[in-house]
Amino acid sequence: NFRLFGGPGGFAFQEENGNIISYAGGPTQTYNFGATNFFQRPSERYHFYAKGDYELADDLEAYADFSYINNTSDAQIAPSASFGIGAYDINCGNPFIQGNSGIAFTDIFGCSADDIANDVIVSGITASHRNVEGGSRNS
Repeated sequence: NFRLFGGPGGFAFQEENGNIISYAGGPTQTYNFGATNFFQRPSERYHFYAKGDYELADDLEAYADFSYINNTSDAQIAPSASFGIGAYDINCGNPFIQGNSGIAFTDIFGCSADDIANDVIVSGITASHRNVEGGSRNS
């Protein structure tokens, strides 16, 4: 799980249990790419080649070449992410940013009681998420 939120009130991180805490960085609040990326890519290769010639007559020969190659390799990289640094607007009266556990989203997004009552729109909000639920990307 990697969810980062930010606004005029600073940056916050959502823990696995849904609690919102101050963002400090470090290994518990950053994503480890090494666990999902292949260090060495698995690979399979099949190669077949045949060549032949046959003398049909004294002055006539037939030649044939055949080649078959099948090469597969799997590349696995970390789950995709949305990096919405300062890219969003939100209205302070939004009920989904009120009453959460931990640091209030309204505090992170810089919404005062008057802003909530007047449904003021705050710009430059950060909302980033790494799609770990979808799994690694393979090609």
